[in-house]
Amino acid sequence: MPLFLLTVFGKGEKANLSKSERNQLAKFTSLLRKHYGGNDD
Repeated sequence: MPLFLLTVFGKGEKANLSKSERNQLAKFTSLLRKHYGGNDD
């Protein structure tokens, strides 16, 4: 499975991801796993 860099932001720009951003990232990573044949445990 390839390695992807999914989020980048400056240190002073943002402290944490919002719940919505975390959910979107989780959905996207799940799609990547399915596409590349990884486990979705």
